[in-house]
Amino acid sequence: MRNNNDLIEGSSFPVLRLGKNVIWDLTDLVNADWHEILSSDTITEPTKLDQDHITFCKCSFNTRSLIYENATPEDILSAWETVKDELKLNRLVKLFLRDSMQNLRLTRNLYLEPDLILILRLVYWYYYCKSLDTSFIHKIKEVREGLIRGRLTNREGISRQLDADLTDKEVTDLESILLKNNALEEEADKLRTKWFINTWNVTSELLFAGVLGKNGFDVTYVPKSKTHDYDFLVNHLPVQVYSFNTPVLVESVASSEIQRKSYVEENKLSYDLAINMVKGSIQDKSSELDDKLAQGAKIIMVNGTSDESGRFFSQHFFNSGGSYTFDRSVRASIDLAASDETALPIMYCSTGFRLIYYVFSVPFKVRLSVVDDQRKVDRKINIDVIECP
Repeated sequence: MRNNNDLIEGSSFPVLRLGKNVIWDLTDLVNADWHEILSSDTITEPTKLDQDHITFCKCSFNTRSLIYENATPEDILSAWETVKDELKLNRLVKLFLRDSMQNLRLTRNLYLEPDLILILRLVYWYYYCKSLDTSFIHKIKEVREGLIRGRLTNREGISRQLDADLTDKEVTDLESILLKNNALEEEADKLRTKWFINTWNVTSELLFAGVLGKNGFDVTYVPKSKTHDYDFLVNHLPVQVYSFNTPVLVESVASSEIQRKSYVEENKLSYDLAINMVKGSIQDKSSELDDKLAQGAKIIMVNGTSDESGRFFSQHFFNSGGSYTFDRSVRASIDLAASDETALPIMYCSTGFRLIYYVFSVPFKVRLSVVDDQRKVDRKINIDVIECP
């Protein structure tokens, strides 16, 4: 979930505005009967509200702000119609809708975006990547396994059991659903967390591949083999996408956001602070980066949006405008990967939105060492920012 509490002046839950522009409006969802919502199939497909907004599950969302800078309602509708059976979207939506309802307190108090937005991004980028290159056929099975096979049935089963434990008289609004079976609730929470992370990871891969394609880079997919497992190739160089999914407690998110807001208000959110936080996150993930290298990666693209470093990183670039663009970061990473076998380019990205959806990026250089014929991150050498031409 993305936090947006620096946008909200003049906004009042359940509507998020930026000036006169509505980013999202959850009014009908908040006021709806949750039994009716979860049993209805008529609201689970998006419809066009106006030239900037779609209506989806009794919510309205601004496509250019929340999906991509040039995404239109027509794009979402076309994508949905094309892939809805392939990804079993009518069943998936029910689970995303349930999660959004359970997490409304986070949207209300911390201004975290509703989970429903994630499935719209997933559909948009899946459809775009599928149309980008015929080699995407090699990715379809992986996406389906990450979202559907086994996981979908398990979550639906847990949801049915939870529904059986609900007492209608005790439900006064969407946030006061009382669960009677604590063990079942705990199991459902674990499945829900794992589900969200899987969806986030898949969407990150599709997002980066899609934005690369929109920026004119050559993106292709190859089948997995015993020697490699690339997420995709960019200009023939193997890429692994890694999401820094830091385990999140509501209390830790709230504390982090209070600190971030105070830094903004006191003008302390400097470039050096943001960059050093990112370097610290990269160092903390060295073992996981070694795993990506073992899969054959020559470039690693990181989605840090759900990590604390990513929240500060995005905020800095919103404040300053930043000098790095996605396109320049990619070119610098490709140049380093092609010219220096002893270094690993890590393209750190974090997303955010105002009137349009942004992907902020800075490339970093991590030195490598060889241990037992395997490339590994050298923990002893400093991480450097790659200067972009």
